[in-house]
Amino acid sequence: TYQTSDSLNKQWQSTVKEQGYEPAQLVTMAQQVKEAQNTPPLGETKAAISRAIDHLGQYSTALHLEKIIELTASEFTKSDVQLNALDIKKVADEMIKQGDLIGLSQKGQY
Repeated sequence: TYQTSDSLNKQWQSTVKEQGYEPAQLVTMAQQVKEAQNTPPLGETKAAISRAIDHLGQYSTALHLEKIIELTASEFTKSDVQLNALDIKKVADEMIKQGDLIGLSQKGQY
């Protein structure tokens, strides 16, 4: 049967309260868990980038950062959390600053 969003919301809130929870606290806790799950460990991101570089290095001596990021995200992530391009780029930039990736004369190649 069809129920309006208001009636579903009221039903949800009463069920949550019967279980001994406060709806606002439950929502906050759920959001915190989601944020924690979406943040991949730094070590895992570096390891995934290294696996992608090792793979690409078998075929080429000059690697494009975009290809490293693409392959890291699509093929070399082992954790339950899927790495996204922005997280990978941040870690790759840090690796460049630390000298783990060395820039070549052509922009975007390492």
